[in-house]
Amino acid sequence: MLIKTREYNKLNKMIKDIFLVSSILIISILMISSGAIVLGEETKPVLQSTQQCRSNLGCLNTEFCKFEVGFCNAIGVCMRKPEVCPFCNGVYCWDPVCGCNEITYSNECIANSQGVSIKYKGACIQQTCKDYDNGLNFYVKASVLIKSADGSQHWYNDQCLDGTKLRENYCNGNNWAYEDYSCPGSCSNGVCIGAAQTCKDYDNGLNFYVKASVLITESSGAQHWYNDACTGDGKSVYENYCDGNNWKMETYPCPNGCSNGACITATQTCKDYDDGLNFYVKSSVLIKRSDGSQNWYNDACTGDGKSVYENYCSGNVWKMSTYACPVGCSDGKCIVPSGTTCIDYDNGKNYNTKSSVLIKKSDGSEKWYNDACTGDGKSVYENYCKDASTWAMETYTCPNGCSNGQCNTCSCTSWTNGACGTGGCASNQKPQTRTCTPSGCSAQLQCVDDLSCGNCHDTIPPGDANYCNINCKCNEGEGDCDSNSECNTGLICVAYSGTDYCERITQTCYDYDNGKNYNTKSSVLITETSGTQHWYNDQCIDGTKLRENYCNGYNWAYEDYSCPSVCSNGQCIICSCTAWVDSGACGTGGCDANQKPQTRTCTPSGCQTESQCITDSSCGNCHGTTPPGADNYCNINCKCNEGEGDCDSNSECNTGLTCVSSSGTDYCELVT
Repeated sequence: MLIKTREYNKLNKMIKDIFLVSSILIISILMISSGAIVLGEETKPVLQSTQQCRSNLGCLNTEFCKFEVGFCNAIGVCMRKPEVCPFCNGVYCWDPVCGCNEITYSNECIANSQGVSIKYKGACIQQTCKDYDNGLNFYVKASVLIKSADGSQHWYNDQCLDGTKLRENYCNGNNWAYEDYSCPGSCSNGVCIGAAQTCKDYDNGLNFYVKASVLITESSGAQHWYNDACTGDGKSVYENYCDGNNWKMETYPCPNGCSNGACITATQTCKDYDDGLNFYVKSSVLIKRSDGSQNWYNDACTGDGKSVYENYCSGNVWKMSTYACPVGCSDGKCIVPSGTTCIDYDNGKNYNTKSSVLIKKSDGSEKWYNDACTGDGKSVYENYCKDASTWAMETYTCPNGCSNGQCNTCSCTSWTNGACGTGGCASNQKPQTRTCTPSGCSAQLQCVDDLSCGNCHDTIPPGDANYCNINCKCNEGEGDCDSNSECNTGLICVAYSGTDYCERITQTCYDYDNGKNYNTKSSVLITETSGTQHWYNDQCIDGTKLRENYCNGYNWAYEDYSCPSVCSNGQCIICSCTAWVDSGACGTGGCDANQKPQTRTCTPSGCQTESQCITDSSCGNCHGTTPPGADNYCNINCKCNEGEGDCDSNSECNTGLTCVSSSGTDYCELVT
């Protein structure tokens, strides 16, 4: 019986071994057929490259941009992607890592084969990232805070690496990243210190719906380009802009997602409930978007009660005009004046809008003056108010003739083709014409490239520096162009970083403080192709709220911004404070027994008086003989001032300070 049992066990083991070998063979065949295992090859070494990179776009298709572990989105080196990764017991070896894309991989080799560098060893855990200067801001010292799902926190403080190089920390999605930036001047205390340079923003401010660039030109002639880009998850945009002559970047969450360096625009409609510029009726404008969102813009009086913010539609775009009411504003509309007054219903010389001027006299009589065309249909009689009580009229020659009391805005038919090389066009082009109405609008002509005529671009790829030239002009949306002469009729060459494109523009926008500059009173100028101009001036809505005008691409926009202190004369006022002075005895004013209260006053009117508690030796030194930096130097009964440590929590720092973690000693700091 024992012999039979042993024979049975041997037979059973043999069957199991045969089954195991067969299973491994089948799995291997499947992996060979799928390309997971390459027979006859040893694991190819991952070759080192000398090419530095910031992303995989800077490497060959067979390479990826490899960062040091834990330094995602810093500066990496192009490395060859592994083609074969090791197996353990028939499956990929399990040594989990968290990729820079927040995805967990079986091991580092698998992640690298997918073009992903390693954020840290182990499976990914959820975390958040907060940047206290909101992006790449080289002229403000701040910190980045990483909070992990397990409750741990990590602070990364901006710091100078040497006399000119700054390590600037920022958030890339929910990951910490940094850039080692060479300051144009010098670096001190975690910030760049001035140097002669200029900053040019090619979308003229915070314009989240246009991909553009910022150019920094140093006094030495060196130039640096910063291009708008989408975050890795496609939900936000990195928007570059100028703050004076300094470059800054803001991460903006796009309502409809981000694509090709710009927020995706939803189509929209605009409805004006008082049907135009009507300063004596309080009404609203409604914007409805294709994604279902909507916004209401209500007419309102300015803070001083002298003007009205009049909302209206320009096509499907919302706009706003600030109109100075002759006798003041109340409840979102101008007060109807008594006495002899002049009211202009298109708010000045507006040649493309038929409107009227009303003269009201103290006896109650009224007289209307309506815009009208001259008898030959070439000019318009434009009525306007010369001052608060005087009517005036100008005869203006319309570029496209006059109809129904206003200069014609031409409406044109579709383009019609002619034969190749005719109509003054190049041999590879066809002339196109279209007729425009009403009477007075000129017929239009343009030359466009046509493949049936032969391609003058030949083998030159779109985007090449020579794609557009004087003998082979580009159509709308084509580039690279160098001047307007390289674009077809009616188009201009618009500068971007990299490729410049031929575009059709109906107006320009110029912001005289170059973006959202809350501490400078300035203006925005809209110039239409007809020559008509519109000015929008920064102004205070009330004692703390500023209406800041800026350019959104070629359109005017504004933001109602709450000033930290006071709004005066169209700008936020920066408070100027006196030196700190003792304001009480030890232990008073809510301070600890070893502290004295201090106060300082700030101007102008509206700035708050500030207070703080500081440790004072005359109150007794609670630190005793404990040296600065020691573990017990800061404690709940003997709190530390700014720059002192070692602290273990915020409760060991004086009022308004935070215990900031760093390697070695942790310090009490003022985090803004």
